[in-house]
Amino acid sequence: MKFNKKLLLIISSLIVSVLLFVMIIDLIPLFREVFINVADESRTINYIEAYGIRGIPILMLLSFLQVVIFFIPAAPIQILSGLCYKVLIGTIIFIIGATIGNLVVFLIAKKLGDKYRLPKIKYLDPNKITKPELVVLILYLIPIIPNGLLPFVFAKTKITTVRYISLVALALIPSTLIASGLGHSISQGNYFTAIIIGIIMLLILGIALLFKNKLIAKFHN
Repeated sequence: MKFNKKLLLIISSLIVSVLLFVMIIDLIPLFREVFINVADESRTINYIEAYGIRGIPILMLLSFLQVVIFFIPAAPIQILSGLCYKVLIGTIIFIIGATIGNLVVFLIAKKLGDKYRLPKIKYLDPNKITKPELVVLILYLIPIIPNGLLPFVFAKTKITTVRYISLVALALIPSTLIASGLGHSISQGNYFTAIIIGIIMLLILGIALLFKNKLIAKFHN
């Protein structure tokens, strides 16, 4: 078990190093392009598409950073992935990046043990969560709490690293498919479909926010 943890830490460190290198080389020019052409989204899309497969690690890094830097929202990156690489590939790109981000934060939190304090999240006490696998699925399926905070919560439960990261990847699929579909519809000029998908996303978010306290409270039962 100790070997597995060390191996995961080594692999995670290597992945982070590669992603940081990509950020230095490619991400800074991308941000410059976004700021220069803030009123013309098509130029940004063309800029990323011009990279071909080189645009993939850029979006993976953005997906990774939205977990590590928890206040970055996931939806715009999911939409951008669909805009540039269509629904299926865009979904895969985002899920890989977000899953790696969750894994890295989870392992860091495990390593820290009791050396960190969780922010007060109403009704979400890791010591009272008896079925962490179910809670992982629900919280990542429904955007109630920022993803970056959740690994710190689940690191204090009895869930194993393999189960946690597998369930995270599985639970991210529906919302990422929807958001990537929205991005792809926009890129194809299919604005009616894009509006419908956008409404569905807003409804899901609204329902989640409306009933979040009741939903989270049930996790302790």
